[in-house]
Amino acid sequence: MKKTRLLEIIREEIDTAINEIPVIGLEKPEDISYDKESKTTEIGGLAKAINNAIDKIKDNFPEADKKQITSLIVGKKARKSEKIPQDVRDALKKIDDAIGKQRDTLDDPKILKILKDLSNKPKSNIDSEIIDKYISGEKRFSDKLQSPQTARAVDRYLGEELSDEEKEAEAAVGTDSTAKSLGAEAERMAQVQKFMGKMKDEGVVGDDNKILDAKKYKEEFAKFKAKLK
Repeated sequence: MKKTRLLEIIREEIDTAINEIPVIGLEKPEDISYDKESKTTEIGGLAKAINNAIDKIKDNFPEADKKQITSLIVGKKARKSEKIPQDVRDALKKIDDAIGKQRDTLDDPKILKILKDLSNKPKSNIDSEIIDKYISGEKRFSDKLQSPQTARAVDRYLGEELSDEEKEAEAAVGTDSTAKSLGAEAERMAQVQKFMGKMKDEGVVGDDNKILDAKKYKEEFAKFKAKLK
């Protein structure tokens, strides 16, 4: 695999760890949404929406592989393209809706307080420790789906194996696919945040986490990755 491609994948993994991008998982406590009207919570709403979209894509495009499915889910053009069957577009829009519900839940201090209270009740399926991290600001939410996590969600649903480059990228930054890809230790997360802060201060990376100087970023990231423990 080309080194530049590996760096791209690892960069997305770093963005995952920093931004806490939407969590995908039928049983993952951060794939959560709260409905104010019914006062009910749902775990796995985004995963269900993605799995439904995968089914619709495979129904209409039987030969579509993981890469093509991931591209349709992550990209925005398919949602408006008349070349894409309506049921696929509807399914993709439901993914956006699920992300919106997850964002509205984890970004709202009032809802987080409600979830915190609910987490203390018997038989609750809400993870109190995770809610605490969002309340304190230790975790942040970003509504941008990225290719690595989406590809893994497609893998899980279709029962496919990770590609060699994905395995290599995961090995470089850790193997947990739910925003723990740089390790669970706060020290390692701090290293990542410090690196990104340095890159922003030097004008290598913008405030939106977009790389402004690719050559410089690759050089600095190579040094950072070598030191990351």
